[in-house]
Amino acid sequence: MGSKLAEKEDIHRLRGIRRMIILLLLNYFEIIAWFAVFYRIYFQNFNQNGVNLNSFSGVIYNSIITMATVGYGDITPINYVGMFIVSIQILIGIFITLIVTIQIYCFYR
Repeated sequence: MGSKLAEKEDIHRLRGIRRMIILLLLNYFEIIAWFAVFYRIYFQNFNQNGVNLNSFSGVIYNSIITMATVGYGDITPINYVGMFIVSIQILIGIFITLIVTIQIYCFYR
């Protein structure tokens, strides 16, 4: 009897974690889209080495690379506005990754 109850609790916990991870991933992609808009608006604040921040693919590329790997180095901010935009996006990316990691850890603990 206790085994079935424990299994049921694990299933509910797993569903809750799965729901939260899906919502965090949706938020992750929404944040990528919003920062892509910021990069497009403030493209003059960045040194662009081969990547065109005037194009849709360029701003999406920069936003994904900044969120996922803290930047690649081909696009760098040249003033404080650019540094602020990049810093906020990096902090949000680290925070979302930390939340997902903690939730997975707590489930398997």
